[in-house]
This record gives sequence, structure tokens and C-alpha cells, in this order.
Amino acid sequence: MLTHSYYPEDPRVRRAAEALTQKGYDIDLICLKRKEQLPKETINNVKITRMPLERGKRRPLRWMFEYIASLAYCTAYLTIKQPTKKYQVIHIHTLPDFLVFSAITPKILGAKIILEMHEAMPEIYATRLKKSMNSTTVKIIKIIEKASIKFADKIITVSDPIKQVFIQRGVPEDKITVVMNVPEKTSYPKTTKPNNLKNKFIIIFPGQVTPTRGVDTLIEAIQQTKIPGIYLTIYGEGEYLNTIKKIIKKKKLEKRVYLGGKIPSDQVPEKISIADIGVIPSKSTPISELGVSNKIFEYAFAEKPIIVSKRKAISQIMTDKEVYFFQPGNAKELAQQIQHIYENPKEATQKAKNVKEKSKQYAWPTMKKRLYNCYKSLQIKGE
Repeated sequence: MLTHSYYPEDPRVRRAAEALTQKGYDIDLICLKRKEQLPKETINNVKITRMPLERGKRRPLRWMFEYIASLAYCTAYLTIKQPTKKYQVIHIHTLPDFLVFSAITPKILGAKIILEMHEAMPEIYATRLKKSMNSTTVKIIKIIEKASIKFADKIITVSDPIKQVFIQRGVPEDKITVVMNVPEKTSYPKTTKPNNLKNKFIIIFPGQVTPTRGVDTLIEAIQQTKIPGIYLTIYGEGEYLNTIKKIIKKKKLEKRVYLGGKIPSDQVPEKISIADIGVIPSKSTPISELGVSNKIFEYAFAEKPIIVSKRKAISQIMTDKEVYFFQPGNAKELAQQIQHIYENPKEATQKAKNVKEKSKQYAWPTMKKRLYNCYKSLQIKGE
């Protein structure tokens, strides 16, 4: 299994690797290495090799350097190891899509290739680089995506809208399996608010602080509400964090917005459990229209009222019977929904129950079965 991310920090990769070991598969995993991490170790039966590469600043040239370095390392590793290890499957997590070509030697020697596409690469780079989907850069990325998909035997992706995009681009439907990015837990412990927050009405946002995540919209909405004790907690980092700090200072919201920084994933449920509302304020971009944030399921299984910006993918799996929608980027609508929940707690509690029940059909046991079935379709079985 190959990933251009950190392990075990990347929850999607960790869930897949550990699920496969539980089924009897022997997993060797190649990933990036933080300075403090060991070059080799075994965690929950997943044997990890970390390449000497760490993520740098989010800049196009840095991305390209990292991706090419990952491709070179993984190609060399698999070329050396395949003749003796005789891997049956090479499972590649994107981004980048072209990391799949590192498996050229295993493929020639008979291994099957699974390409797990966490994002649609043309859409995400159109968003990151602020390019049109018809720009030359994005067209080149589409060509790379098409070649990468053709090279693989099976494709795993994260949502039905992304699956439909791939089908429209000529990928056979039976080649694609949807395994959504959902948490393993379907229930969260009830936690009482600490004494210093007992009189607060808490809104939570845990996630990357980037321009497209809508944190600025959320802060604007907080300012517009008329709720005594409203308190926004933000847990995450990103290149937009300094801008967010300036917005908070300019609006004089230091006492109403708390920046908690990045926290370990196992601490997120506790933070959600003391919140009154979970918000997903993402702006409309080519990629956000296709994806479903795993945070919606974390909020749902914690039985919290959810406010989410209305985009294509989320609208296909949730309705206003389960969540509160607002138009992306519209701080006034978001503020109105926050105010409505505060003033109508019984309705909000019922919607929280509805979204929890609806989310059970997308829970990890269901997604895990889809992962296993993908492997079975290649006639690859665990021990």
C-alpha cells in the first residue's frame, strides 16, 4: 500500500490498511516521514516503511517536487522488492494519481493494481490553482488522470458524484467501487461541558483552515447572530490561519472565537461532544461539489445538529429533514440557521436524531464490506 501522506495520521489510509489486516491480508505500507517518526515500525499489524520525505509549504513547485520524489522512491522500492515479496496487489492512495505508475514492475510480474482516488485530481487542482476546468493545465491533469485510471485494474473513490464524473470520462462503471470517508465509530460518548464553558453556546469547526473551507464565512455569521454566550471553536491549521486571525482581530471577536490549533484525531470526538452545533461551511468549488466531508458523519454519530453549505454531493445523501442547509459563502443565511437552532432546540434535537439514523447506512461496516468485495473481485483473498 502506497500513500503520499503520514501514517497513522491519515485516518482513511489507516482504516483501509487495518481493515485488510483484520481480514488476513499482509500489508506493507510506504508513506511520508515526519522528523520525529521512525523509518520503520509495525502498528496494528501494518508494516510501515517511511520514505525520507516530509511535506513542505503548499506551493505548486513544492507539490511537484514531493510527488516526483514519492514516485521515484516507490518505483525503486517496488522494483527491488517485487521479485522476492511477490505482492499480489499494489494499493495506491492518491494524490497524486500518477503515483500508480510506480507499480510498473509488479504489474508486469502479474500483480493487480488498485488506485484509491481520494479526490478528482483535475477538480482539486482547478480549485487550488484557481484555474478553469478548460484551462491547459487542467486538461493536462485530465490526461494524467485518464492514463492512471487505465493503468489500474480497479478504482476506489469516495462519493457517487465523483464516480459519475469518472464514468462520464469513459471509465467502465464496474471498474469503480465507492468507499466513503466515514469514521469507524457510530456512537460517541456524551460529555458534559467543562465549567468554563457551561454558559456557552458552542459551534465547532474541526478541519483544515484553507480559503475554500469557509471559515471566514462562519466567523462573519458568528458576528451576525444575537445569541448570548455564542462561542466558536476552531481546531485545525492551514495556510489561511493567519488571515483568519486577522479577521478575528478586526471584528473584535477574540472572546467569541477560540483557535485550538491542530489536535490528534482521537481528541476530536470529545471536542464535538461538548458542542451544540457542528458546521461544515465549505465554499462551492469544483472539488467541494463532488465530495462529502467525513465531519458530517462525526457530527451525526455524536447526535449534533448540523449546518452544512448546500453542494451537489451532500445534497444527494442528506435532506433538510436531517440537516440545516445554507448557500455556500452566504454568512447571513448561516447566521440565520445558527439562530434558528438556538431558538428551536426541540426541532434541532429531532433533526440530530434523524441525521444519525440516516448516516447508519453509510457507516464504516458497510464501507468495509465494499473494500473487501473490491479485493474479492480481483480474486485476491486474505489468509
